[in-house]
Amino acid sequence: ERMRIVALAEPREDRRLATAAEHGLAPEQIFADWRGLLRARPDAHAAIVATGDTEHVEPALAAIAAGYHLLLEKPMALTASQCEQINDAASRAGRIVQIGFVHRYTAVGKLAKQVVDEGRLGQIYHAKAHLHIRRGVPGLGKWFTTKSVAGGGALIDVGVHLIDLALSTLGYPEVADVSGQVYSTFGRRMRG
Repeated sequence: ERMRIVALAEPREDRRLATAAEHGLAPEQIFADWRGLLRARPDAHAAIVATGDTEHVEPALAAIAAGYHLLLEKPMALTASQCEQINDAASRAGRIVQIGFVHRYTAVGKLAKQVVDEGRLGQIYHAKAHLHIRRGVPGLGKWFTTKSVAGGGALIDVGVHLIDLALSTLGYPEVADVSGQVYSTFGRRMRG
């Protein structure tokens, strides 16, 4: 409610026009390429980068260099080195980068944080997070299951949400050990 969309960039015309209509944007506020948007809207305070996973770094760095704060869809980038590039650029520019970890803002995420902050669980020394996806693979054979486009698998797609939820709920404690397992017994089903 404190934010207003002032422009958008989307290469696919059908998505561009539909999203522009949804937000009441005029033709001069709509761009096929994000570079044009950054040049045209220096008055905007923040940018949202929600490109494909493998395409986050270039527009993120360009938005920071143009003076924007940034909401960057997860995963932040595909390598630790790329993440460090974005963090270093934001630090030098005095810009804020927020990663799109939405689960901490859900009712369950907020409640978990409240319970921990109130000390109702006592001293926490161990955290374990589970996620069960029951809907099968979304779009088998499309971007989601194509590593060169998606950038990774279950960890980079949904596991990062669990890691973020655990760390943010617990106040970012020092982590001693991490382990994970992925099962795909039912993973190839498209429905059910």
